[in-house]
Amino acid sequence: MKKEIVIGIIIIIITIVFYFVSHKFIHKKIDEISDSLSETLSLLNEDFYSKSDTNIKNINDRMEKISENWKNISNIVSLYVEHKELDNLSTSMATLYTWIRLNNLQQSIVEANKCIHLLNQMREKEKFRINNLF
Repeated sequence: MKKEIVIGIIIIIITIVFYFVSHKFIHKKIDEISDSLSETLSLLNEDFYSKSDTNIKNINDRMEKISENWKNISNIVSLYVEHKELDNLSTSMATLYTWIRLNNLQQSIVEANKCIHLLNQMREKEKFRINNLF
């Protein structure tokens, strides 16, 4: 009987440690993408308000890196995050990538803000709080 209790406690401890490690990983990746999108958004705003396209090559390169990064981590994040949220974010990222490739700065700004909002929303839902546990 004592042996089963010790094994049960060890399993619970391992589960809790795994939860916190995966939680930290997800937040780190979401923060990386959110920061990259924020930097891209500032470049888009700069080009839109100056009525020029001086940063468009840099924006395209940055967006390709963001898309590649998102493809790499979306499979891992899908293990922990609601699939509806991931689908919404993936669709929004694809739309943003398309608008940037088409050089439509106004729609790109709108879609970048939407992506950042969805990432922030995902981060809030995954925070360790009592109301998120139940």
